[in-house]
Amino acid sequence: ARLTGDKDLVARHYWSVLRMAGWINSKRQKSKSQNPKAQRPAHFGLLPSGPSAEHLGPADYFYWDDFWGLAGLRDAARAAEMLKETRDAATLRANYDAFRADVDASLDVVATRLNRAAMPASPYRRLDSAMIGSLAALYPLRLFDAHDARIVDTLAAIKEFAWKEDAFFNHVGHSAFGTYLTLHVAQCLLFQRDASAWKILQWVLQNASPTFTWAEGIHPATRGGAMGDGHHGWAVADFLLAVRNLLLFEEDDHLVITS
Repeated sequence: ARLTGDKDLVARHYWSVLRMAGWINSKRQKSKSQNPKAQRPAHFGLLPSGPSAEHLGPADYFYWDDFWGLAGLRDAARAAEMLKETRDAATLRANYDAFRADVDASLDVVATRLNRAAMPASPYRRLDSAMIGSLAALYPLRLFDAHDARIVDTLAAIKEFAWKEDAFFNHVGHSAFGTYLTLHVAQCLLFQRDASAWKILQWVLQNASPTFTWAEGIHPATRGGAMGDGHHGWAVADFLLAVRNLLLFEEDDHLVITS
């Protein structure tokens, strides 16, 4: 609808969008300790613990879920604004701001615990390969600025803990090179205008199958499939999006050409 101006599309689904936004807001963990002096838990205000995306590992309070929930509230507010539902838009913006404040507060607690800005997969996790899920705050959701210290240090931590050759190696779930997750790192670097994204694209191209696709997880020794789909649609879609963003992408109210 944002691309085409098709307000009728938004109007047809508006009540469903409002219900989903209400669900996101209602699921946030807001119960406080009965002890007024007790510090609130690091997951206060976040979405519930759950299994989430399979590359994140056992159930936890994943920031990945929170970032997608924040994007849902943001875009629901955009839908309300498009339809000039000003009261709904104000409520949705307020809910977004409150959720964002709790996520930021949780990340501050974690930064103190880890003594660095990198974002683990959850408030209670160490820095392991699952932290790549936290890059969703930049790609694809664009909630954080590309040069936000938390994004910059998460990328640095991934290079320290979960990077081999020019690709992401998942040691939490897949025990394999992850093509689409490798491309998520490249996308973040593209938004930073960092030419090292090109090296990652080259690695991905060099590890394509004879049918020009990728296994969901690439075995580090055989370079064949290690897990999941043999012809992974998500990986192909992320490759196409990466090529597209190499050529042009939207940033605020302008286009960035060949970043």
